Amino acid sequence: YELDAFAFVPKPFDADQLFATLERAVEHRAVVLSNRRLLWEQQLINDVGEELRHLLAPEQLVERVLRRLMRGMAIDASAARLLNPDTGAYDVRVVNAPDEVRRQWATFAPQNPRPSDRVLATRAPFRVVDFHEGLDPAVAATMPLRSGLSVPMFAGDDLIGVLTIASPEVGRFTLDDERVVGAIANQAAVGVQNARLHAFIRAGKQEWEATFDAISDPIAVFDRQGRLLRGNQALAAYMGLPVTA
Repeated sequence: YELDAFAFVPKPFDADQLFATLERAVEHRAVVLSNRRLLWEQQLINDVGEELRHLLAPEQLVERVLRRLMRGMAIDASAARLLNPDTGAYDVRVVNAPDEVRRQWATFAPQNPRPSDRVLATRAPFRVVDFHEGLDPAVAATMPLRSGLSVPMFAGDDLIGVLTIASPEVGRFTLDDERVVGAIANQAAVGVQNARLHAFIRAGKQEWEATFDAISDPIAVFDRQGRLLRGNQALAAYMGLPVTA
């Protein structure tokens, strides 16, 4: 019981009894690990959700999500490619990695496609068990990372980016990792869309205000009770009042 045993085999015992007890032990262990994994996944998703509460620029938001994901999964490198609304290209916007990896990712040759390239082509997750597999030993020696996982970032049906994590450990990422990171990537995608929408609305508001204030004639906007809601700079100058936000 000090070892947290949940069953025992009294002596004398036969083989059937022993193996039946071992089978129950294995099943019990699998249930414990599965429950522990589910709790960890829920906590990680909740932690990422907390980051998305901050109203930040898309790149800053994704960087904070990736850093929280790296801490939660104890991994060494991450990156994100986000859709550039102006060019339609998926630019590398965020890289969290050691300098050696950062330099390598920044100069990745086109003839060696990245996992994120495959995700963009297929719109499906992609796991790499070992980056060194099939490579010339001299080339492999320059690659500190061994395994990787790239997942699409969907906001509805729109593919707005790719989230990638990597590790120096071979076969580090599992199907369960793919599932939970995919859920987090979609969370981040919605956050990016919301941040961009907020920026668009803010820019529109500023443009409207600049146009309103550029009119040289005094203009006032009143509500139904006759209260002044908005006046331009010409009105403030005409009435000798200070301009307030």
